Amino acid sequence: MRRLASLALCVIASPVVAQTRPPLACAAPGSRTATLVSGHRAASEVLVRQVVETPGAQVCIAPLGTGGLPPDTAINGSVVIFLGPGIDGIALPGANAAVSGVVHGDVIVFGGDLFLEPGAKVDGRVVAIGGGVYLSALATAGRQVAERGARVAWHGTDTVAVTYWPAPVNRPPFISFPVIYGLRIPSYDRVNGLSIPWGPQFSVDSARLVFDPIVTYRSNLGKFDPKGTVVWTPVERLSIVGSAERGTFTNDEWNRPTIFNSVASLVTGSDTRNYFRADRLQLLVARSWGDPTAGISLQPSLGVRDEFDWTTGPNNPKHVVWSFLDRDKPDKLRRFNPPIDDGRLASVLAGLSGGYRGESVSISGSAEVEVPFQAPNGQRFTQTTVDGLLRFISFTDVQFQFGLHAVVTVGDTAPPQRFTYLGGGSVLSTLDILQIGGDEVLYGYGEFLAPLRFIKIPLLGNPAVGIFTATGSAGVQGLPHFTVNVGPRLALSVFELDWVIDPSTKFTNVGLGVNLPY
Repeated sequence: MRRLASLALCVIASPVVAQTRPPLACAAPGSRTATLVSGHRAASEVLVRQVVETPGAQVCIAPLGTGGLPPDTAINGSVVIFLGPGIDGIALPGANAAVSGVVHGDVIVFGGDLFLEPGAKVDGRVVAIGGGVYLSALATAGRQVAERGARVAWHGTDTVAVTYWPAPVNRPPFISFPVIYGLRIPSYDRVNGLSIPWGPQFSVDSARLVFDPIVTYRSNLGKFDPKGTVVWTPVERLSIVGSAERGTFTNDEWNRPTIFNSVASLVTGSDTRNYFRADRLQLLVARSWGDPTAGISLQPSLGVRDEFDWTTGPNNPKHVVWSFLDRDKPDKLRRFNPPIDDGRLASVLAGLSGGYRGESVSISGSAEVEVPFQAPNGQRFTQTTVDGLLRFISFTDVQFQFGLHAVVTVGDTAPPQRFTYLGGGSVLSTLDILQIGGDEVLYGYGEFLAPLRFIKIPLLGNPAVGIFTATGSAGVQGLPHFTVNVGPRLALSVFELDWVIDPSTKFTNVGLGVNLPY
């Protein structure tokens, strides 16, 4: 009933507003042209240039800052609208344009807001530079882009040259103390105990050069680990990142976010990671491509890493960290880390990450290739690690999700500090914690969830029910038989409750997990 009321209100109110706008002064297609001089590296600049320079676009002006396209309008092509005088970037208060008819192309407004009235139909994109985009529930349009706070200026009559500047960004201070007075987000695990990082951050040349020194106290080891990171952005979308640190590392971070691994370690003693210690130097060069307004991103990277690794505990009962439950179980906090090959491991790194986020589907993934030129025992190998996530959401909000994690090693067997493990937690939970592992890993899962619209829990929303299935295998220089888990899933916000069974062994498990949209 509330939905119908809002639609009725929109239908009644919108025509009243539309009547206050005079018709836009539109030149015949091709008789007046627009050219984008510069968008000053705004995120929308590429899209705006495409729209403005579309052949045959119809250019309209509203010198008084307001105007509209009436309901009987039908335009075959794109429309570019200029609001106000456009001199020296002066914007008229309340400047806006309304579209009530049909446009078989894109619509872009410079200098104010863009309203789509009931019955309006725009086949292409709707863009507002210097304002917002507002659609009636009875209007249809393609992708919406708003560059709010932008300053716009243009001149010319038959040929309009336009320039705009995105909303100003506050210059960061030379020194700052991120998060809480320099205290970063802590973590908790069975090797380090409580890790407390602290450090200031230094920004030079409007954050084109950032230096981030951090020291981390690790309560169970009784050590202070230093780390320094320098990020240099010489030009837009190109970054050079160098770091030097002593720390505790793992290859199993992918299977559970750090914050939830910390909570599980503290509450139930369940730490689904293996660890080693290292001194590490790393240098990476990355270049970003894509169109943020279209939800497309791509970032290749190239770099080098040089580290000296050594095995770490827990290997002494006096140094077992504390947890509320199951502290003395041998497969939990007392579980030993597999020994590694102590020594130097220097490698060349190449990576690629990217993604697409649309209204009904999102795809994200990454791949990293490591080729060592020095290893503890002279191993010569190439290791590739791939992660992927695919999400579908239909018009009824039914969700399909598929994930993948794979490690492929070619050549010699990789040293154990490059092994990855499966088992326990939310990854093949019918197996013991990290029961299988090696330098060859393949794990995938699928999820189908349908919301229960007749139930709504405050702050958490509607629960959903569905099916979850996962399969995986891990080994050294090959993959043994695959383990399968399948069963029903109940989800509420980011929390998930599963009951799964391994059809081969008939082992079952009930577990509570967390699924984050990352």
